[in-house]
Amino acid sequence: MSDRQESLTNSRDKFRFAIDRGGTFTDVYSECPNGEVKVMKLLSVDPAYPDAPREGIRRILQEVITCRVSIDSPFPGLRFFSFGQNAHFLK
Repeated sequence: MSDRQESLTNSRDKFRFAIDRGGTFTDVYSECPNGEVKVMKLLSVDPAYPDAPREGIRRILQEVITCRVSIDSPFPGLRFFSFGQNAHFLK
């Protein structure tokens, strides 16, 4: 198996996120380990949460793993890269 094939196989058991934070809305796209795709739209600025990208990740994790994820939970192993003015998160 090539390194690329092995990487793709290993990534299937992880959450993958892509986030587009705009001036009004933040869109969160996630490929989940169970094969589901989740899409969420949040206000980019809302007093209910400190950061829209983290809040989107938190909500999707909470929904998929069916347990409460605290608003201030750390996300160990979270890697990100930036493309243009948007940050895209991968896990």
